[in-house]
Amino acid sequence: MNCFSSLNLNIPGIIVIVHSVLLFLIVIAFLVLFILESNLNYRCLLVGAFSLLAVEQLCYYFMIQNKFKMNIDAEKRLQEQRETYIATLSHDLKTPAIAQVRALELLLSGQLGEFNDEQQEILKLTLESCNYMYNMVYTILSTCKFESGEIVLKYSNVDLCMLVRECINEVMDLCKSNSISINFISSNSNVILYADRIELKRVIVSLLVNAINYAFSGTKVHILVVQSDNNIQLRVKSSSPYIEPKVMDKLFKKYVTHSEKYNKVGVGLGLYLSKIIVEAHQGKIIAESFKNHSNVFGFSIPIREPESLQLHQNISAAIIS
Repeated sequence: MNCFSSLNLNIPGIIVIVHSVLLFLIVIAFLVLFILESNLNYRCLLVGAFSLLAVEQLCYYFMIQNKFKMNIDAEKRLQEQRETYIATLSHDLKTPAIAQVRALELLLSGQLGEFNDEQQEILKLTLESCNYMYNMVYTILSTCKFESGEIVLKYSNVDLCMLVRECINEVMDLCKSNSISINFISSNSNVILYADRIELKRVIVSLLVNAINYAFSGTKVHILVVQSDNNIQLRVKSSSPYIEPKVMDKLFKKYVTHSEKYNKVGVGLGLYLSKIIVEAHQGKIIAESFKNHSNVFGFSIPIREPESLQLHQNISAAIIS
């Protein structure tokens, strides 16, 4: 990461440039006047005035340089704190959460003994709570890593239709609890996308969970996959409250959610992270809301050959470095 790009140094930098230009003009003016002026006293006065201005300019230059150094040191300390935070988040929260999830899954499997219906219901609710906490921690951690450039996408050929069905199976319990059914339609039975399977799955699950949580009870969520010559689109349509354009513009920003309006709970990072992942694939997020109480969220990712994508990554890496 370029330290200068993360600091607000534009104004001091412009001031340094302006002062440098002024110093240059002063030198030119001094030389012209010194050559044209024949009086020795005036020449001495010019030399004194120029010396004072030069000293003032040099002092200001070193002051600005010292400020730059202090800002860079502060940015380095902030980066170290960020890395410590991510490491703590990963080890102290993520590891215990996944351990709790696995232990509860083991209990519910019946391998350690049978439980009655009430006990199983309590264990299932606890498992849902632990899964929610794990997913929240994982989302925060992934967001921090994406923003700091620590995550490198691992591309492979992905069967998008198979991946969508896999994601549908993961959200079936949520569908049942919200009385929602899912209808999946694809324009082609064999849609292959060159992408990072794990991160793309995260996006699809996030879009599905978002649609299910805000859909009216007893309605259907429609998933449509369309392949064209240049890109592949995935659209998730739900019957849910209309979203004002000013709210829609903010939904994909960090820690912004319209959950409070509909009595929902959310950390406000799911759609933000989805947007980052889609854009990392050189794609675009789809977000549309209609006053007939239907909303469409999804993404469009260009069809790329592995060679052209690798060339794009190499060029991007060269620009960053």
